[in-house]
Amino acid sequence: MTADEWEDLTNLLAIVQKAVCEVCEFIDRRMKSEIKNQLCKAVAAAFDHQDFVFELKHDGFRAVAYIEDGTCRLISRKQIQYKSFAGLCTAMAGLPVKNAILDGELVCLDQDGRSQFRQLMRRKSQDVCFYAFDLLWLDGHDLRGLPLLERKSRLRKLVRGRTGFLYAEHVPVPPSPPLLRAPDYYRVATVHP
Repeated sequence: MTADEWEDLTNLLAIVQKAVCEVCEFIDRRMKSEIKNQLCKAVAAAFDHQDFVFELKHDGFRAVAYIEDGTCRLISRKQIQYKSFAGLCTAMAGLPVKNAILDGELVCLDQDGRSQFRQLMRRKSQDVCFYAFDLLWLDGHDLRGLPLLERKSRLRKLVRGRTGFLYAEHVPVPPSPPLLRAPDYYRVATVHP
């Protein structure tokens, strides 16, 4: 191969590489833009089912956290960016990832760990955290095709001990050991002192 042919080949490879990168970035942006909150669905009664996990519902603002290149944006279920939580966003941006998308709830907790919606609404507390319950995207990979429990396992490892994050535990069905069935758990969890 002559020097000119080598240079032509090198230039062609650079063009192909740039095109591949542009396609990947387009797919990356498209996938991220399609991610929406998984909303709760009202049902007539509490139930047990092996295809579901049950989590305690906190009284807060639903949000998707987009973490990328040392920044974090919190987006509401109506696709509006929360701008009142700059301190939390700074803490969340420290997650050791290239990029990630997490589904969760912005919550203000009192000293007993109970959510205080009024404090959150009035932005009166600096103790706002992100209760993370699903990991949708991690380092360029769409994780939504993985089983929920696999995503939750990865999420737990990712946010454990990190400032600004709490992990939303779930109740396995059936519970192990069987303490309460989901309908019984629901009744206990909804009793307010």
